[in-house]
Amino acid sequence: MAGLHLTRNRLLFFSVALFITLAVSVHVAPYFPSFSSLLIPLKSQWSISGIRETFAKSIGGQTLCVSLLHDIAWKDDNFNSEDEDYNVSNRSLSDPCVLNRLWLWNKNSSAICGFQKVNRTDTSQLLRGSWIMIAGDSQARLLLLALLDHILLSTEFVREDLFKRHSDYSIQRHNIKLDFIWAPYVSNLTSLIVKLRHNRSYPDVLIMGDGLWDMLHVTNASDYLESLLDLQRVVYSIFPISSYFNLLPSGTFAARTASNSGIPQMFWMNVPKLVSPILNTAEKREKLTNKLCKLYDEQLRSSKVLQPKGPLMLLNLNEISNGCGVKCTSDGMHYCNVVYDAMVQVLLNALLIATEQAPSR
Repeated sequence: MAGLHLTRNRLLFFSVALFITLAVSVHVAPYFPSFSSLLIPLKSQWSISGIRETFAKSIGGQTLCVSLLHDIAWKDDNFNSEDEDYNVSNRSLSDPCVLNRLWLWNKNSSAICGFQKVNRTDTSQLLRGSWIMIAGDSQARLLLLALLDHILLSTEFVREDLFKRHSDYSIQRHNIKLDFIWAPYVSNLTSLIVKLRHNRSYPDVLIMGDGLWDMLHVTNASDYLESLLDLQRVVYSIFPISSYFNLLPSGTFAARTASNSGIPQMFWMNVPKLVSPILNTAEKREKLTNKLCKLYDEQLRSSKVLQPKGPLMLLNLNEISNGCGVKCTSDGMHYCNVVYDAMVQVLLNALLIATEQAPSR
């Protein structure tokens, strides 16, 4: 992609060749003592982090690491302040929940893929020169706020304009353009894609997500599926299906960059875990049930919008919010900043995987 300051596929061939060589060598070394003596010094030159980084850049490593992005653990903030593993880089005093609920990637996933919380400086460097567009409902708006927390020293001055009811928002800072598009229905997202096609101008990163308004005001899972299928067809009409699947057999986005293909990195954020008893209106408590949420999720996954069968990578807000728990929401729908902070870190690490650069250490 044009703006992401990350490398492409230069180490892919070398990494695959290296692992094949090591695997073969381990099996044949016992039969060739002199070769075995040469093999040990070769292995010692590779640190654990070096092997991990090379693995994460391989085809199999990319696919595995994408699947582990949401493998995080939560705990209360009652730990030793020197426990750096649980430090949250961007805390907001206006969000009391963030002070007592913390998260980190599970150690096994982090050890394999080198996931790391990206700080404000590295976020600005990663996204410099990029156009980021987030489209959807209030959940998408909160995601943009969390992303701005990773770019700006303070977000107090943006809140009034950002949270104007049912409105769009745009900001440019540090050579990063960020747009929020109010699009509460999937049909709005489809219209947005058509508009981008008409203007022949596409963001470097496009994050979309809908479902809550449809569940509340339409309450028809079949119609929701049809809307998702329409969205998929429009996306593929702009970016042919071969563009997504001609590089990696799994269909993962990891080998695509806009600098090569003109295709944005595209994501879908699903609905959060809904806590029906504390939803703030009787209509929401009646309609937004776990049964309906499950049905809508099944329609999303059968629509082939999501990878590996579709073009969009899932940002699993449902899983992340469910992990944080009931204490992380006051209205059963909108969660504390720490949840959206975790979503941003998943997004940033996904972009690092996509452009084949491990997080800085």
